[in-house]
Amino acid sequence: MMHGYFRQPRNVQRQIADEQMPNGSFTPNLDNATTLWPSGFSIVRVPSFPGSDAQYYDARVMQWGIDRLAEQSTDKPWALFLGTQHPHTGYTAPDWAYDAFDVEAFTWPTTWSLGDLPTPSTFADQFMGLGSGYQDMGDEAWRHHMWAYLACTYHADVRIGAFLNALAASQFADDTLVIVVSDHGFNMGDHDLWNKFTLWEQAARTPLIVKAPGQTVGSVVNTPVSLMDVMPTILDAAGITQPPRLQGQSLLPLLPGGTGVYEDRGALTAVFGANSIRWGNYRYIRYPSGEEELYDIINDSAQNTNLARPDRATANAVVINDMRNRLVIEQARYGLVTADPDMPHLTDATRYALEHGATFRGGHKDTIFHIDPRTGAAVEGADGGSNEIYLAGWADDTVYTIPDGIQSLTVAVKSGRNRPTINANEQG
Repeated sequence: MMHGYFRQPRNVQRQIADEQMPNGSFTPNLDNATTLWPSGFSIVRVPSFPGSDAQYYDARVMQWGIDRLAEQSTDKPWALFLGTQHPHTGYTAPDWAYDAFDVEAFTWPTTWSLGDLPTPSTFADQFMGLGSGYQDMGDEAWRHHMWAYLACTYHADVRIGAFLNALAASQFADDTLVIVVSDHGFNMGDHDLWNKFTLWEQAARTPLIVKAPGQTVGSVVNTPVSLMDVMPTILDAAGITQPPRLQGQSLLPLLPGGTGVYEDRGALTAVFGANSIRWGNYRYIRYPSGEEELYDIINDSAQNTNLARPDRATANAVVINDMRNRLVIEQARYGLVTADPDMPHLTDATRYALEHGATFRGGHKDTIFHIDPRTGAAVEGADGGSNEIYLAGWADDTVYTIPDGIQSLTVAVKSGRNRPTINANEQG
């Protein structure tokens, strides 16, 4: 679905879709691909051959999608998934995509975004691919790298546009949800790196465009969301109940005129044991070595100034503590429990969240809430399912009020000096 598709065994394919996209890989699928691309991957321009334009993988896939639109039945719902190879390497875009840009007009950066980190952390240094050497490589090499990347991005953009134009001209134009998304970003020279495998904004952030059926007014959502939200969004739009194992949320409440709630809890990114959370204005990064980084993305988009650097940590202690707790909670949501002794324990992070306005919210499925007895936090229930509160002991002189939407309460305690007050809800 991303940068190449290969036919699945029939027993697998039957579980995925009714029809298969065209086979495709990194090459433009030409008979003379070996001649076109003799050395395999290469971040340099590879010119196309006359007449090869429509044979590129992205062109073939999008044309396949346009053909499917013309054949779709009008009496039942359908879903169509199309994947482009570009702008992934290798850079084999048609000539017209390159010709859209004047490589001689590209401007060499006045300063590289190395900031406080002339090299990444000791841990990150193991896998980030340091030594790409764009400063040492020189102006011409960097400009041609950028030229190739932009040409391939433009090629994908034009191909996707052809499909969207066909959709707009079809009978399905007003009742189809459209999602455009990619997998990851590239550093493209920032921090002296080209590729990915970093937790900085350039590599962790991705394009995400969602258009609701019939939507005519655009909007920009500044709430950081996650790629894990894509599947719940599709299920929500299709009226399919989200399986309990999914950690993401539907994005439909964030669209113009959307209803429901999207919980602003930040977006988690994990690479080789290192973890990062993007929440509010900040990105916080924590490495297994204990090294950490904090950036104000709004005022320092290139991430030049590490606010968690030892000589700045005291001044930014409140934000650092907040982001540490948020990271621990999000890691746990995905089954990642940190053993870092300097990070908050999960129970402490949960207590912190409750003290700062978070609530437990019952979902439309059977849910058990394990409530820390040291807090008298409110628990917000919701209709649907059978929701239970499991109270592991109690704190002295605490009043617990069971919210609506909770059907049962279990108190696990061996002995206690005090008896708390527990107020039942309307369900008794």
